[in-house]
Amino acid sequence: MAKRIHLKPAEAKNMGLLTKSELKMAGLMPGPTTRPAGSVWQGRSAYSVYRPDDCITWRRGLSPAQLRRQSVSAVVKDLLGNDCVVIDVETTGLCQTAQICEIAMIDTGGSTLLNTFVRPTCSIPAEATAIHGITDAMVSDAPGWPDVASQYEELSAGKKVVAYNAAFDSRMLQQTYAQHGLIAPCVATACAMQLYARWRGVKAASGWRWMNSPATNPLVRLKWGFHGSQTWAYRLSQAEAWVSPSRPSQACLSVSRHRAIRPWHCSDPVAAHNHTRSGEFAH
Repeated sequence: MAKRIHLKPAEAKNMGLLTKSELKMAGLMPGPTTRPAGSVWQGRSAYSVYRPDDCITWRRGLSPAQLRRQSVSAVVKDLLGNDCVVIDVETTGLCQTAQICEIAMIDTGGSTLLNTFVRPTCSIPAEATAIHGITDAMVSDAPGWPDVASQYEELSAGKKVVAYNAAFDSRMLQQTYAQHGLIAPCVATACAMQLYARWRGVKAASGWRWMNSPATNPLVRLKWGFHGSQTWAYRLSQAEAWVSPSRPSQACLSVSRHRAIRPWHCSDPVAAHNHTRSGEFAH
């Protein structure tokens, strides 16, 4: 007669063996080296049981999501500790010849470092105006990029530049420099959108998924209003860098701004939807 592999429930009970749930109720849990004392058959499968004397005091472990968020917090703490600057731009479009028509920068204390329209060398298409509300008339007396570039370079020198969808802002900066025959400086960047996607655990096939900037963000808390047309970096009425005292592992960039994400403000819902899906224009 073949030897039985599994115990019966009554046998496990008589031997004083406990399941993980029963161990937890007793304030215990299997330790890193604890092996099951046996298994109990329950009809279709078996579950492990343990000797209480082999177990350790129960303690809460960090979930994969908590560990992932801790890693994001560490990155944000490093950004804040090294005095990063936050940037946002508005552009004449999405194409390879589009240029910046507005730029704003703040520091982690909420002070406005730069806020200006920029006069591009091309006209602003109606499709772009429908998104950000900036017209040719509004930028007609604004400084050109050569006049603004020196301010941008001075403010970003030696600092990491944080943007929501940093790849788009970086590309627009490169293109604007090129359109004026200038060489763009090499600037270290960090993408708040990618950090937020990691925080949320939202992935795409190519990596962390593009996401709309949310109404409440562990990295950038946004408070909506509906006036003004300046970029969100300037519309930060007060930006503060903080580490939540109740959850010290979660460093945050706390930011208040005065208007919702521009695709929601767009007068053409179809255009707004398309720009949002493009992953670039929805700042």
